[in-house]
Amino acid sequence: AALDAAEADVSRVHLLDWTSATTLQLPQGTEALEGHINDFGARLIVLDTLMSFVSGHYDSHRDQDVRRALFPLVQAAEATGVTVLALRHLNKASGMSAMNRGMGSIAFNALARSVWHAGKHPNNDGSMVLSPVKNNLSAMPKSRTYRIEERHNAPVVAWNGTCDLEADDLVVEQRAAPSALAEAEEWLQDALAEGQRPATEIEEAAAEAGISKATLRRAKKSLGVTAKRFENGWVWIQGAQGA
Repeated sequence: AALDAAEADVSRVHLLDWTSATTLQLPQGTEALEGHINDFGARLIVLDTLMSFVSGHYDSHRDQDVRRALFPLVQAAEATGVTVLALRHLNKASGMSAMNRGMGSIAFNALARSVWHAGKHPNNDGSMVLSPVKNNLSAMPKSRTYRIEERHNAPVVAWNGTCDLEADDLVVEQRAAPSALAEAEEWLQDALAEGQRPATEIEEAAAEAGISKATLRRAKKSLGVTAKRFENGWVWIQGAQGA
């Protein structure tokens, strides 16, 4: 239903029905998976979630075990030309970068050519952000915003424009501690007391003051600070000045 709602060509989509007796387990199931890739002429394999396909004989928190479990899959992808999209959930740790927030060993990221993080937009308006964490395939692209909408009683992705949020902005607490937000508001008021200032100058000064980008943006919103674009770039203006 979801594929139909997204107007996908379902004739090109194959769902492998792994029964409890034949569940794909890596690395030993790689040869069988490669056979399916060749049979269907597959160009994309989706493993959701990756952890459920790693054999229990391998510790997903140990770098060496992860590399041993997944290296045959990497080789199969290179041999067939297929793209492997593997989904992973976040761990419950806080205060860590997006690179370190995935469940299990960081070797999962090391083996991947590209890593992306999907999370809620900090403005809590129901939108989501897909942001690059690592990219060895091209220059680092910009983050994209999207929403999950309903179409024909099924969820579909509705893509919006790009944004300046980074993956690390999405893994911080959605609500800054009151003291941190209050301090950021006071700092921003002082920074704009004498008038408008370039956005890049404000962001750099805030970083030096130990204020995260996410907290700075929340302070900007709560104070009614506006951003306007001029010939030389973006500037931030205190609410009354920007009216």
